[in-house]
Amino acid sequence: MPITAVSLFSGCGGFDLGARRAGVEILWANDVYRFAAATYRKHFPDVAFTHTDITLFDKRRLPRADLLFGCYPCQGFSDGARRRVGGEERDYFANERNFLYQQFVEAIPHVQPAVVFIENVRGLRSSVNGWFFAAQKQALEQAGYVVYAERLNTKEYGLPQSRERIFIVGVRRDIDFAYTFPTPTHGPGLPHPYTTQFEAIGQLPRWPTGEFEASGFHGHYLTRNRKRGWDTYSNTIVAHSDHVP
Repeated sequence: MPITAVSLFSGCGGFDLGARRAGVEILWANDVYRFAAATYRKHFPDVAFTHTDITLFDKRRLPRADLLFGCYPCQGFSDGARRRVGGEERDYFANERNFLYQQFVEAIPHVQPAVVFIENVRGLRSSVNGWFFAAQKQALEQAGYVVYAERLNTKEYGLPQSRERIFIVGVRRDIDFAYTFPTPTHGPGLPHPYTTQFEAIGQLPRWPTGEFEASGFHGHYLTRNRKRGWDTYSNTIVAHSDHVP
């Protein structure tokens, strides 16, 4: 029997693509952003996708599945957000998006997953001295899960990008299984060198037309030393197209 999954905050389907390649059958997915929803439906036409605000969705309608995974919005915890709001505690608690982790907890009684898998930015662990990270960990533990958490960098796993993220894995307490995070495979002293930008996109046309960003780079991209050479990995790629290498 295939491993089944319910995907929350699915976006355009990045997690779901990885899960599917690993042999997981995705039963249900959702996102509130209409462009992400359209992209998801294009690439996963066989998945029951609901374009909705998950906070308003009746979670009794969710199917049971082995996995519950996703990444709720990270803007409230990002380093960029910290620079904008000055890191004031009241700003973090006033941001409703910072409490969206509760949607996973609310879904658990209905999905009844064996494993919960959540990803977010590294700032989750330091925002308000780790309050939100601790609250999320405690909520999963109270829901009956043993929680494992680690900060991983994608460049150490073959992606041509330095991207640090917090991964949280909750294994249901009645399952005799201790989760371990994957061992890094790329970098000095490891089996493989870092993947370079050239290896990833060097085959693209030099002056592409069509579904590519046609405007110039954002000023921050140029002034904050975000540009890196073909022979190395990229800095973290943010959500704005004019920051993409």
